[in-house]
Amino acid sequence: MSKILEKLKKLKKLMDLKEFMELKTIVLLSAVLLAASCSKDDDNVSSVDPAESREAPVQVMMVFAPGQLGDKGYADAMLHQLELFNQESNNTGSSVDVHFISSNYYDFTKSAIRTWIQTSSEVERRLIVLTEFYMAEWLEDVKSDLRPTDELLLMKANEDDVKSAAASLALNNRVHGLNISAAYSVRRFCTYMDNTIPVAEAEGVNLKRDTIAQCRMYSNKLLNYRDSVTETMHEVLGETSELVNIPIVADEGYKIEAIDGQALVNQEAYKVATYWQDTYQKRGFGFVIVDLGAGNSGWDIWLLGHWSEDYFAHIKTLMIDTNYSDVIQRYSVIRAWDKAFMEWATDWTKQPVGAMPASVTRYGKDYCKDNLPVED
Repeated sequence: MSKILEKLKKLKKLMDLKEFMELKTIVLLSAVLLAASCSKDDDNVSSVDPAESREAPVQVMMVFAPGQLGDKGYADAMLHQLELFNQESNNTGSSVDVHFISSNYYDFTKSAIRTWIQTSSEVERRLIVLTEFYMAEWLEDVKSDLRPTDELLLMKANEDDVKSAAASLALNNRVHGLNISAAYSVRRFCTYMDNTIPVAEAEGVNLKRDTIAQCRMYSNKLLNYRDSVTETMHEVLGETSELVNIPIVADEGYKIEAIDGQALVNQEAYKVATYWQDTYQKRGFGFVIVDLGAGNSGWDIWLLGHWSEDYFAHIKTLMIDTNYSDVIQRYSVIRAWDKAFMEWATDWTKQPVGAMPASVTRYGKDYCKDNLPVED
């Protein structure tokens, strides 16, 4: 730890205060989690009945999608909450080891989680948290190594995803899903569009919502998004608008995460922003929903480079799961993944194995906030 602090002092001289504090938080948090993950690997734990293991030592492994830490949104909030959960659990007398896996590469991530499943220390319970539900298929090769008291929490998953994973991994009631609907903010975005269009018309600006772009990492053919965005748009707008899905990663690239070069994802996001700006200028389609995880930064770079005091000069962006910005001209939806996970994980420590609900979805403004300029 002392070596880490020494390096941080040197870096401080080269960075502004905000950048330094963000880096310090990430580095120190990683060091704390590393220490926590190694602290009890050699402990001898006596075996007890799963139903009596509420206060017994447990391990929680959180697996991040490749390249997603540092997204200033969902992934970062989950990592921060994992450490808070670790502190809170130990402060209340429970014994919890927390671990996490984060890499820029799919193959390494899959190998790391499989190795951990096969070799982690013997404890009473293990919880594997997959921050993207599609990663459940990575466990099929090691499902025979899963222990009778292992449980799986799939984030951003619905009941169908839970049933599918439980069947393929033979885990029955030990697979759970946790999700947050973005419907609350999407409805507000629809109101914002309808409020903004006549204002633009009064200023002689051609702004329409006949076609709305939806920029995501993968196409809808490859990944069923469980955020309620598409369903809510159709519910509110009906046939008056067409939602066009624009994936960043080509369909054939699904198994090879583009994070191999995060810069590539950012470049593609920048290109799509440029393209949609051109579409806005030519046809008036000025609204876009962006959900690219860490790749959101590429879109933000475009917005920063095209700042204008003219409100209607550029496309109107709603970005999902990223922080608000005082300098970037966009709106943000912030879902309270940290809050939802903390509530779920705290309940999990108090319940016997397999007792948690199969699927939990949170709704409304308690779990979904935004900075859209509309009234509730």
